Amino acid sequence: MFIFLLNSFVFAEQGIKRSCVESSPDKIKILKETLTPMKEYSPQGKDDFIKSTLSGSILCSARYAQFTFDRNGTFKCYYHDYDDNVTVNTQGTWDVKDSKIILNFTGKQKWWSGRYTIEYYIFRYCEKIEYQYNFSIELKEDTPWAEQTLYFNFK
Repeated sequence: MFIFLLNSFVFAEQGIKRSCVESSPDKIKILKETLTPMKEYSPQGKDDFIKSTLSGSILCSARYAQFTFDRNGTFKCYYHDYDDNVTVNTQGTWDVKDSKIILNFTGKQKWWSGRYTIEYYIFRYCEKIEYQYNFSIELKEDTPWAEQTLYFNFK
């Protein structure tokens, strides 16, 4: 759970204006009612569930990136590598098919585009932190934004 607390600090330092906290009561209710805490779930046959969970949400990676997945199939990505002092604001289109997150970046980050295999997703709970719940997606492949986990937190 330490990494989730560290994430909040890192994004505050980077100046990201919105945190990776889910606020949709309907989405939170569905996650709490359908998932068991600390259980890894296979993405096989769950494309619609994963897509509906990502839609309208902001997800962060552990250090560098924040994705806003819009319901209309577009996304925005803010990336900041504070070690190399590189900042990127980019966008593109997204989808979920065959247990993969498909990201099509535009502009200079077009080379980041790809089909990223979802290894598993997990629902976590810890009563000792402000946002006790966490939904994370673990990707199999390395990513150009230097992380293989995308997550959001909620109460």
